[in-house]
Amino acid sequence: MTVDEHKVLVIGLDAATFDLILPWAAEGKLPQMARLLAQGAHGPLRSVPNLNSLSAWTTFMTGVNPGRHGVYWFYERKPASYDIRFLNGGDIAAARFWEIAGAAGKRVGVINVPMTFPAKPVNGFLIAGMDAPDESSAGFTYPPELAAELQRQGGYLIDTNILGYARAGRREQALAVTRQVIDRRARAAERLMRERPWDLFVVVFTALDRIQHAFWQAPGDESPSAELPPHQAVSDAVLEFYQRLDAVVGRLVEAAGEGASVMLVSDHGMGANPQSNMYLNPWLESLGLFHKAADSAKGQAGRALRYLLRRAAALADGLLGKRWRRRIMRLLPGGRAGLVSKLHRAPCDWSRTRAYADYIQPGIWINLRGREPQGIVEPGEEYEALRARLIALLSRCRDPRTGAPIVRGVYRREEVYRGPRLDQAPDLHIEWNYDQVVSGYQFEDEAGQTVTVGSAADIVERRNIDGDHRPDGIFLLAGPGARRGGELAGARIVDIAPTLLHLLGLPVPEDMEGRVLTGALSDEFAAHHPIQRGQATPASEAKRELSDDEARQVESRLRGLGYLE
Repeated sequence: MTVDEHKVLVIGLDAATFDLILPWAAEGKLPQMARLLAQGAHGPLRSVPNLNSLSAWTTFMTGVNPGRHGVYWFYERKPASYDIRFLNGGDIAAARFWEIAGAAGKRVGVINVPMTFPAKPVNGFLIAGMDAPDESSAGFTYPPELAAELQRQGGYLIDTNILGYARAGRREQALAVTRQVIDRRARAAERLMRERPWDLFVVVFTALDRIQHAFWQAPGDESPSAELPPHQAVSDAVLEFYQRLDAVVGRLVEAAGEGASVMLVSDHGMGANPQSNMYLNPWLESLGLFHKAADSAKGQAGRALRYLLRRAAALADGLLGKRWRRRIMRLLPGGRAGLVSKLHRAPCDWSRTRAYADYIQPGIWINLRGREPQGIVEPGEEYEALRARLIALLSRCRDPRTGAPIVRGVYRREEVYRGPRLDQAPDLHIEWNYDQVVSGYQFEDEAGQTVTVGSAADIVERRNIDGDHRPDGIFLLAGPGARRGGELAGARIVDIAPTLLHLLGLPVPEDMEGRVLTGALSDEFAAHHPIQRGQATPASEAKRELSDDEARQVESRLRGLGYLE
């Protein structure tokens, strides 16, 4: 088979980890993945620094870091504001690999890759991912008539409100609806693979991320079982969904045919939730750098209202259908994104706050004069001195229960990201110590006093989040062109786009930061297919602001997945 005839199937398994796959494959519990492991090359795949799914999948598709493509999180801060706006695929400032392949004449099919809404014209077809407001939204598919075809062929679901069901104690319903999402997506993918011509087919399944977030631990376990290896300590639900997706992988590989290369990838790994982010603002408060709003009667009432709104939203997620949840959210005042900001950040006195964080992102922002509307830290020397102080103090923090370090490293944003979109990154990036679940922070301050931050008061807890992201996802390449039985080290998610283009016999654009993973390729393939370099490929513009109703739908999904409280 020549490169011109070469087909490549890419199956994304969001949050898949070799910590579980390799032992289960060896035990015969994942036969399809075991077969691919034996036939190809595999290794851990390093994610983006903040381990966020949207950021990682965007790096996967563009071959550049978040400082270039501009996606760090599900939302970004509005300029000169503390408010946020939700992102979608139109915000990406880089070309996707399937656009490059399509422009070169390759026929492509893309299903459910995050950050693909609105669906842009491609040389083939595209079904948008989780940034799409709804399955009926304009721009959900390309061509547009594909959306109606999906519904006629048995329906399609973007995602599941699994955390809403889990928080309402409806575990079986959470599992059932997640099975339904997998089944409908797999059926649509298999049918489109068989009925439409393609050279490159990409489909992402997000169910493992959802299930592992909600059900990583076995029911009744109060803490992760540190004595057991991960594949023995997780819940039965996690194993069930790995096995369910293992069967789906087998079906899709069969539909692709023997002549297709198969790549399995995940955007990050998964493990027990370390709970480290929850204590960041209380820690900053202990240093006198973060100040809550004055504890007036109005402030107390505001906190009580926020508490009630969070609990009401959780109850609505678990008990009401999508249509009724949407109607209720329309009644909430102040704009949905603004309300999200208020719910997941503690009420703050900006006139005295010098640094702040939120309950989920591994980063710290400086309240910088000239950038934030009420910034008080001067740019330049004062800004750099504050960052240096925070790095030093956070690096000293230990868990008060175990004495183990809280962090592996604290970095200035320019040390981990680069490019014209650096301004949207937190001022400091934190790499947590993922080997433990923390009970608080304990450190020695500049005066030599031991300070402990460990109270649960005023902490926004990520309820029902048993599992959380880890730096290493998975990479596996099997079929024509792959090195059989090889183990690969040093693969990064930024390397996927150039590797795929090379497999298709196409030049790698000179502005892609990733490298071709030649260690995964057979000697014969490498000898006959030298790496080609091509010109930079500008991103086509499809920027689109979500309407208020669309933003509410996206926000409702993110909260139901545990990414917003």
